[in-house]
Amino acid sequence: MSLDIKSLHILVVEDIIPMQDLTVRLLKALGIGRVSVAANGEDGYRAYCDQEPDIVLTDWKMPVSDGMKMLTQIRRGETSPNRTIPVIMMTGFSSKDRISEARDSGVTEFLVKPFSAQDVTKRLAAIIKNPRDFIVAPGYVGPDRRRRRDEDHPEEEERREKDTVRRIPGEQCLQKEAAAALLNPISIERSQSVIDNDKTDFIPIVTRFLEQLAEAVEAAKSKDDPGRRELRDIIDEVMQIKANAKIFKYDLVGDLAGIMLDFLEELNEIDEFVIQIIDAHQKTLSHLVQNRMEGNGGDIGKVLREELTGACKRYMRTRAQDSKERFRQAREQ
Repeated sequence: MSLDIKSLHILVVEDIIPMQDLTVRLLKALGIGRVSVAANGEDGYRAYCDQEPDIVLTDWKMPVSDGMKMLTQIRRGETSPNRTIPVIMMTGFSSKDRISEARDSGVTEFLVKPFSAQDVTKRLAAIIKNPRDFIVAPGYVGPDRRRRRDEDHPEEEERREKDTVRRIPGEQCLQKEAAAALLNPISIERSQSVIDNDKTDFIPIVTRFLEQLAEAVEAAKSKDDPGRRELRDIIDEVMQIKANAKIFKYDLVGDLAGIMLDFLEELNEIDEFVIQIIDAHQKTLSHLVQNRMEGNGGDIGKVLREELTGACKRYMRTRAQDSKERFRQAREQ
């Protein structure tokens, strides 16, 4: 990496072209000199090998090959030219389990959608100002997952060090000049205006996700005993709606999808009552999209948020009560 942010090269891997374009313009407004793009993990890995960027900024869920698979290729692939390259994972997922999964796979920073220019800047600045050592060990290849050394548990620190096959010191050369340029308030404000003034028509994007959500719901309905695969397919589509809606000014749609995503991420299985909640949610979102309801929805939006939150909470309470009853009956047998 060089000292000048204008010579910094970031590879953006994103399958939704309007989002890809928005991200490129945001980075350019921050002062990044070169931004290249790819639309899936397969093309992204090829671009990474051919162009050798300084940082990779990738979406998680993509067709053909997703960001997580590409990350594994970058960190472990025999043809990977720079296994220590910083990788920022963008996604609508925000649960602790998802973040842990990404970090255990070797991601450098985690960027939750919807994001602001400030969010992007913080992740880039973290990479540049505080580069972490790179660890090569059995079962893990990636940046040191500890933000600071474990001073309270030296024995655990010693064990981890013994497991480490190789520790590569973090690259320091970008720390001062580039970080200062990134954190310039004027640059951040200019980048945020790219998001605020974007005129992308979100309807074609969200319509595709809603159609795929409806298909996933119907597939779950057709199963006598829908399992984790059906649940995962539903979660993926809800996540995509949550991730993109608020960036493109559909705040209410994004909020409702976010409530549903948090609910679904707590489940290990689905039943007919979960499907009923999802089905009603999908129809509500479709109605909002058909009527092009941008913004937060005002009083109607408040009611819809409360109704969905209430339905999810009632289901979780009922499930918890049923679990306690089954446990009690099992103990009495």
